[in-house]
Amino acid sequence: MDQCNLFNAVNNNDAFYLQEVLIDYPDIDVNQALIASLTALHIAAEKGYSSCVTMLIAAGADVDKVDEHGCTALMSAIAGGQALVVVKLLQAGCDFRRANHRNTTALHYASRLGSAGLLQLLLMSGARPDIWNNDGNSPLSIAITNLSAETVQTLLLGCTHVDPNVLAPTDSCPYPLLFALENAQYLLALTMLMSGYRGVMEARTFFSKRESLESSVSDDTDLERLTFIKQSVFKPLSLQHSCRLVLRRSLGTNIWDKVEKLKLPEPLHNFVCFTELWTPLKLFTDIDLYSYFNANSDG
Repeated sequence: MDQCNLFNAVNNNDAFYLQEVLIDYPDIDVNQALIASLTALHIAAEKGYSSCVTMLIAAGADVDKVDEHGCTALMSAIAGGQALVVVKLLQAGCDFRRANHRNTTALHYASRLGSAGLLQLLLMSGARPDIWNNDGNSPLSIAITNLSAETVQTLLLGCTHVDPNVLAPTDSCPYPLLFALENAQYLLALTMLMSGYRGVMEARTFFSKRESLESSVSDDTDLERLTFIKQSVFKPLSLQHSCRLVLRRSLGTNIWDKVEKLKLPEPLHNFVCFTELWTPLKLFTDIDLYSYFNANSDG
């Protein structure tokens, strides 16, 4: 009966009732599986019941307890897009590097969800993006096949040591740059190129099928992006000059001067600039971005 009461309290997000259950049954096993090998913490985490999560952790819930698939409460919270619960679990010391039975990590789940905020939380905690699951996917390859430029930006900006040439191609998507271009995801293609992806042959294959750039795009912004991509493939020496002209106009003198002072090696310099030129990441303010890359400019 006590386990049923525990389940009902959590499933209904009734924090007051949950408190009564925990007081009335001090010896209750909060880690016992309630349904389909899910514990109360799994259920509360996936549904975003943060008050229940806090109470369960205080009552001794194992934050790393796994279900029948090897999934933790952290994975459940990420799958449900529950950022507040993710923060609580990380603060409670959960193992954010753990993989389930298919070697899928929390970062894989966050990448599939496409949540830049959750990705950044995990990356700042030290999650590794260079893990391949049993389906042959890394968090980066998942983001690319989902055509999520913001997710790719977050992964590459959060971990400047990641090599997209290793982590982007998969058996199911061996030519990720061509895949992005053919799906008119020019922002995504730029993200990959400016982070060091060597996709010259893929880009040339794309451009060889098109008589003019104007016929491939729907607005001026995409035309500008596609022009940069073509320049980087056919006239790489002119790319930086073109970048500087547009970037100075787009960024403004303040941010531009900060980026210039960093003296970052290529292609990281252009990557920092293009991250600002594209859809700016909400993860950093201007000064945060400057401080972050100033501290990491050696790598």
